[in-house]
Amino acid sequence: MKTRAITKEELAEMFKIGATRKLEEHELFTMRAINNPERADIYAELRTYVDIEWRYYDMAQHYYAEDFDYFENGLNDDLLSMTKESELPPKLYAEYLREISPDQRVYEKITHGYLVTLKRNISKVKEGMK
Repeated sequence: MKTRAITKEELAEMFKIGATRKLEEHELFTMRAINNPERADIYAELRTYVDIEWRYYDMAQHYYAEDFDYFENGLNDDLLSMTKESELPPKLYAEYLREISPDQRVYEKITHGYLVTLKRNISKVKEGMK
């Protein structure tokens, strides 16, 4: 069975929803850290991750919506320089997936895959500019 390609408009909407989800996850991990002090360090790492990912999702939303004026203000230049370092180690990403709701995992895996590709492309462009 062949699946159809996801359009840019659909990706923009998925990243918009994903950005909202990242904000909710920040609160979720804050509460879990309070309720599970023995895992507070892990939740702190996951909270930092979703804070950074929120910014990437916001950036990707504008990118796929072809809202390139968004990039003119320079507020996201630090994101562009962190593209290689912003990914979680595989073990911690697996922990992240276990912590979020099962119905959100599908969307997370799709948007994360596109975001990883976008980050790779940004890194390639940056390397080519050196």
